Amino acid sequence: MSTRVELGSARDLIAALESPDIGLRMAVHRAVTQDPARALAYGAHEGRDCVDVLVAQGRAGESSSALMACATLSAVDDPRVTGFFLERLEHGTGHVLTAATAYLLQHPFERPLAFAALLGNRSLLRARCAARVLGVPRPEDPPAVALRLAILDPECTLPPRSGIWADLWEAELAGICAADARAGLGLRDAPQEEKSLPQQSQSELLAALEDPDWRVRARASDALVALGEVEPVKGLVHDERLEVRAAAVQILMALGEHEWLEAALLEP
Repeated sequence: MSTRVELGSARDLIAALESPDIGLRMAVHRAVTQDPARALAYGAHEGRDCVDVLVAQGRAGESSSALMACATLSAVDDPRVTGFFLERLEHGTGHVLTAATAYLLQHPFERPLAFAALLGNRSLLRARCAARVLGVPRPEDPPAVALRLAILDPECTLPPRSGIWADLWEAELAGICAADARAGLGLRDAPQEEKSLPQQSQSELLAALEDPDWRVRARASDALVALGEVEPVKGLVHDERLEVRAAAVQILMALGEHEWLEAALLEP
């Protein structure tokens, strides 16, 4: 069964979004996603509206509430949401980074605000996501931005490895995009492509959700979403360990099991 949501004011909406009742929260998230204009029309209560609340919740890392907030914000066309997803492009991980990329591909933003995510040297995935939303280099881009975008786009013509580009090339050849840079230059001693990790069975992935390392849990969650088999995951939503419950909810939400989750979490 689905929770019935009755909202008469901004105060009601905000209270529902912050309710400890996960069934109520999921129902109101669905309502906001289906009609964001109506949710925004309620206005603010004590200086906050629904976007302010969802943005605050979305900053809570990879928790289930943060992922719910990101999914709901993805349906809202608002400058604050654009700013939030630019922030998540630079600092988010996993599904949050994916949501940020998808949103920014569909909404205009100030180009320089994505440069930090592109040029950071800690995550190749983040650089690729930033490159995707920025597209091809533009004449007004700083040289470092133009070079990295060209390196990450096989269709782009690479600048020469000389003049103003020389030092930038050396930095790229020593950074996270080194494999792409070397391949673009056609260097014979380019490192071999890394071998993919051995595929884990479903039971191994489910067991990995109990790992104390959040990074292991996150990789297992992504792999289980890719498998698309929901039944084994459903048994974990009432697990005694919070991290396992959160991961199970996250996976099932990603697989579209919202109605099942509402019913399961409302059971006495």
